Amino acid sequence: MDKLDATAGIVSESTGMQHDLILHRGGPVEIKSEIEGCSRVRVHGDMDLLPAGKADIWKSDRPVSLLRFRILPSLVQSVAEEIGCGGTEVTLAPQSQLRDPQLEHIAFAIEASLENNVPSQRLAHEALGTALIVRLLQRCATPAPASVKAGLSGKQLQRVIDYVEQHIDGDLSLAVLSPLVGGSTSSFVAKFRVSMGVTVHRYVIQRRVHRAQQSLAQGRGVSQASLDAGFANPSHMARWMKRLLGASPLELARQSR
Repeated sequence: MDKLDATAGIVSESTGMQHDLILHRGGPVEIKSEIEGCSRVRVHGDMDLLPAGKADIWKSDRPVSLLRFRILPSLVQSVAEEIGCGGTEVTLAPQSQLRDPQLEHIAFAIEASLENNVPSQRLAHEALGTALIVRLLQRCATPAPASVKAGLSGKQLQRVIDYVEQHIDGDLSLAVLSPLVGGSTSSFVAKFRVSMGVTVHRYVIQRRVHRAQQSLAQGRGVSQASLDAGFANPSHMARWMKRLLGASPLELARQSR
């Protein structure tokens, strides 16, 4: 992901063998496509998708702020095959001023996740990247992939659950968890959500919050509780406790006395 903050003039020239997804941030800006020869007014949340092998040059009438995601076609194809396209070659259709609240939310979540880059959030980076591709496929792919219907088997799911519980204070990235059931990472992400109703990242966070809550109830301090549960630091733990339980670590510790 790149942040592009440009002055008035040429905004972006996109060529090469990667897909470019560009998200406009900020106020309205008139942007002219030099290749298409037309002008459009882009507003916050507008997205343009330029598939690999395509090129365009945009010019703006004022400064612009953009997020650009460069995505390998091989990765898109791999995810597409795992969520229902089989051996069919998938292509992405060019898009101008695409509006999609879900895709926009994922894009900004990726930005926030990268800005707060800590080891324990690697799982979030991976899951969000896969979610971005899945949503692009749903909106822009030809042919459109079917939704994943099958989840993990009972034994596969139990294997993952047991591993998470036994290694809650360690590395629980997708690179570690997906080999437990075999297949690709994208397949694991999709099937886990079907089986559990939540993403892998959210499930891990929920279990970490639960473990930290247990540690606090046993009289351990806030710093130790965050270590026991695998959080990056006490502040990271506190944010998730507040979000999921509606209380701070200190409030939970007092409640358990």
